[in-house]
Amino acid sequence: MAEDHFENAAQFEPSAAEQVSFQKQQLTNQRNETLFCRYWKPKGSPRAAVMLMHGYAEHLRWYHEVGVQLANEGFIAFGHDHIGHGRSGGDRVILDNVEDMVDDIIKHADIVCDHYPDIPLFFVGHSMGGLVAFLSALRRPPRLKGVVLNGPFLQLGKDVRSPVRRFAARILGRLLPTVQVGKLEMDHVTGDKEMIKVIIDDPLWWTGGIKLKTGCALLNSVEKVHEKFPMFDVPFLIIHGSTDKICSVEGSQDLLKQSPSKDKQIKVYTLCPFIAVSASQIK
Repeated sequence: MAEDHFENAAQFEPSAAEQVSFQKQQLTNQRNETLFCRYWKPKGSPRAAVMLMHGYAEHLRWYHEVGVQLANEGFIAFGHDHIGHGRSGGDRVILDNVEDMVDDIIKHADIVCDHYPDIPLFFVGHSMGGLVAFLSALRRPPRLKGVVLNGPFLQLGKDVRSPVRRFAARILGRLLPTVQVGKLEMDHVTGDKEMIKVIIDDPLWWTGGIKLKTGCALLNSVEKVHEKFPMFDVPFLIIHGSTDKICSVEGSQDLLKQSPSKDKQIKVYTLCPFIAVSASQIK
């Protein structure tokens, strides 16, 4: 009999919300790396499972309020820090291949679906996590009923679209994989000055530059993602800021046009440079 990752995990801890139980545990992926996982469980039987996927440089702790709210609505919310992020294993913010993250998502989702065999599954992905959610949905998890993409990374920024720059990035990525280039501008992440200070003070949030190897992995994935838009037939909702400087809204608009899904929608917030992922940002 297969190991039950839930029954053998630490006991659920009471959350600030009376109707929610919170659990942390570790999972080993196919590459023998440790993934740090979080679960928000409602009181009683959940009506659906919602898997949360965070963006580049951040970690799932920042989605705690979202997880609590989902659990209060009767869902079991769950996810993990991507490899190289937060408390998960791997070299810090180093990604060999975006498909490695997709493998981790599918394995984790399968474990939860095996434990809750009678409920549907939904994916929610933010920024880089939106790209991962998109690619994971293409693997056709049997219980997946819908996807929410929050400012997904589906289009290269205008400053890196030139073939010469992309070629140079690939060469340097092989020669100098850990060299850092550029940085995420914090005012592109949130407009809340106090939140920026909290991010900078968070040791698990990567505030350094983008490592060349990781940049190449993301570049390779995004360059090929558009050819997959016509295959994306699951129900989906996209939420995007019109002036998002990290993840261009053009990619989201192209997905809406090319997807054959019969249940698809996009909400673009005018003059909004980012999309909130926590209750404090939404307020």
